[in-house]
Amino acid sequence: MLQVRGVSVAAVFAAAAAPTRPRGVWQGPYRYDSWVLDWNEREDVEAQVGPLPPGAASFRRLPCSWHLYAPRTPYWHRDRLPVATEEAMWFLFTIAAPLTLPLAATRGLSVIRDPQRQLVPHLYAMRDLQERGEDGMGLALQGRALVVLGALITASRRGGEGTPQSPWCIADEQPRPAGLGERLEAETVRDLAHPPSLDALAERLGLSASSLSHRFVQETGQTVMQRMRTIRIREARRLLAEPGASVKQTAHRVGFRTAFHFSSVFHRMTGLTPRDFLHRHQRSRRS
Repeated sequence: MLQVRGVSVAAVFAAAAAPTRPRGVWQGPYRYDSWVLDWNEREDVEAQVGPLPPGAASFRRLPCSWHLYAPRTPYWHRDRLPVATEEAMWFLFTIAAPLTLPLAATRGLSVIRDPQRQLVPHLYAMRDLQERGEDGMGLALQGRALVVLGALITASRRGGEGTPQSPWCIADEQPRPAGLGERLEAETVRDLAHPPSLDALAERLGLSASSLSHRFVQETGQTVMQRMRTIRIREARRLLAEPGASVKQTAHRVGFRTAFHFSSVFHRMTGLTPRDFLHRHQRSRRS
């Protein structure tokens, strides 16, 4: 556990991967002594708060939203439909004076919409800091953690009740220009079969390669190449879920020269080979 002023970061997890939970089955109850901030990007996930098996009190989670569970709050989750992949992330932390979450502390669950995914890069960055464990990383982790908590407090004061029916919302005060993450994604998906090199991408974005690399890590918590691989594998999962898909064809469509290299990267990022993923999705479609 890394101790920072006012907040202790117990654990951070962030990854895009094939889900391991069985569909249609309630999982829980989960209960932690710390606060839990849990991300959901899908429309088919159900939840319920309380120690008893889920029933009429269950509700559907909002897409692109966070659930903030107070310490020792029991909760359940269920995936209603089979999915090819999900972006899973959660942040476990404890709070010490003088820092507080005043409105959230009065209930077991607070719901926060994040349509622009503003907190997502911070969790990826905290995950990387936690995994590296280098000297001085505590201060960097502190900064990310406090940004996240500050955004939650600000959202709670913008309006809404913090419930599934009336969530708080994390949003820019004014519309903002597309960041480097959005611009890189647009350039990548424009021609997936021919992903741009770092130099070519920097030229399109009006930056030097070194400036793009440095600014991208600062803004998103990932390197340019990490983000491009994430986008390509995400699109590969979508293509493999289409009827009649093949591993070799999908590899070429997302810019891999060989099916072997594609399979290696896909397995490293999802925990499944493309063939296993394809077969799993085919079985889900038949069931």
